Amino acid sequence: MNTFAEKMKEAGNKLVVIDFYADWCSPCQMVAKWYKDLPEQYPDVIFCKVNIDEAENLVEKFNIATIPHILLFKDGQKIEIQDNNNDKNTLKKNIEIYKEDQSVSKTK
Repeated sequence: MNTFAEKMKEAGNKLVVIDFYADWCSPCQMVAKWYKDLPEQYPDVIFCKVNIDEAENLVEKFNIATIPHILLFKDGQKIEIQDNNNDKNTLKKNIEIYKEDQSVSKTK
């Protein structure tokens, strides 16, 4: 299994969308219903899911305090945060903004 750092390196300059979730989380299950269709809609974007119960190091690293929690990365840098937000349209809008943008800057 690849580490997070290896996955980010493999992604290069592609947009990476990561859904932090838990199996027991009802809102996360709602997100999962539409999140699974996004790779087909955005083939040039990399989509991942991270179970917070199995990846405590990433939960701590990215200060994941609420779920669902979606992070967007470009060039290995966190660029957008959608925390406790299960809105598909907001995520799609952010994907459209960042997938081609070469001038993104890192968020805090």
